Amino acid sequence: MKTLTKQDMLDYVTGATILGCGGGGGAEGGIRMINEAFDGGYEFKLADLSELPDDDILCIV
Repeated sequence: MKTLTKQDMLDYVTGATILGCGGGGGAEGGIRMINEAFDGGYEFKLADLSELPDDDILCIV
């Protein structure tokens, strides 16, 4: 499992903005949410399904 940095998350927003060029809005909302989450002490983790217990509840994005 990898803990994602703020820069990792901002890079994901950049990639999603490029790949979603047909719609979905601008990057500003995503950047704002990332800043708010990190300012609030939240962290993001990237995990392979094999690393998680069978009874975990997941949100797949």
